[in-house]
Amino acid sequence: MSVGFLPPGLTLCASTGLLSGTPTAIGIYPFTVQVADSASPANTAFKAFTMDVVSPMSVGLTIHSAYLVGTNVGLPMIVNGAAFSTTLYATGGSGGTAWAVSSGALPPGMLLGATTGAISGTPTAPGSYVFTVSVTDSAGTCAFVSVTMFIGAQGGAAPVVLTPSLPTGTPGIPYSATFAAAGGVTPYFWSIVSSNLPPGSTLDPETGELKIPSGGNASYGITVKVTDAGGQTAQKTFTIIVGTFTTIAGTGETPSNAGGGSEGGCGMVGLEAILLLLLMGGLRMQRRGGHPELA
Repeated sequence: MSVGFLPPGLTLCASTGLLSGTPTAIGIYPFTVQVADSASPANTAFKAFTMDVVSPMSVGLTIHSAYLVGTNVGLPMIVNGAAFSTTLYATGGSGGTAWAVSSGALPPGMLLGATTGAISGTPTAPGSYVFTVSVTDSAGTCAFVSVTMFIGAQGGAAPVVLTPSLPTGTPGIPYSATFAAAGGVTPYFWSIVSSNLPPGSTLDPETGELKIPSGGNASYGITVKVTDAGGQTAQKTFTIIVGTFTTIAGTGETPSNAGGGSEGGCGMVGLEAILLLLLMGGLRMQRRGGHPELA
């Protein structure tokens, strides 16, 4: 070598012309190689080269809410029969890139662009698909990524909330119940449409488990909605009773100890009983000395 420097970690064998080693620094390295024969005087020749040392290639996904976690790409739910497109991109490497599915298979109706990295098309079969995509640069460097695509049904049977009612809770003990659904396309997503639940109550969107903090006697109402992978929904309203919580007929009130009065007083039921007995036995009033009295 007559001019310039080789990348750190590489050597040129003077007798064989073999350039070898493992580069240790990223950069662009121009150098000129000279070769001479054994004649006297020696005949020489020169040629200039440029070596580009790049970082290892990585694969990522950039579209909507799609994400890359480690070496796995998870796409948002795709509706069967609806056009979809997303693009994988490569960073680093050298020169152009070539994309291919190295294992598994794309959903029917979807294609991978060999030069663009775009996954596009209109899926024709619902289901879950896992496949591996590889990308290779002009230097032969490869990178891989695992891709998961879920194709949801379109226009199929909607899901149904199976839970008939919710169990009664116990005062002072945290409440827990799990909703169930059937039909549609799994997985399901649970959400609360409306409720008067106390602060701290939660509904797990994946499992459908409802949790309510511990409290006293109470009555709560809640309307839940289940959404399947195809975007179809169903909802249902429930009442949750915690402890003894009954309603007095005709009053519209729901005290926790209905039927009895407060301590030291006369409750509604007791008063009604006294009045009934008086009416059944008759009420006679006699005026004696100007004063009425019961007989």
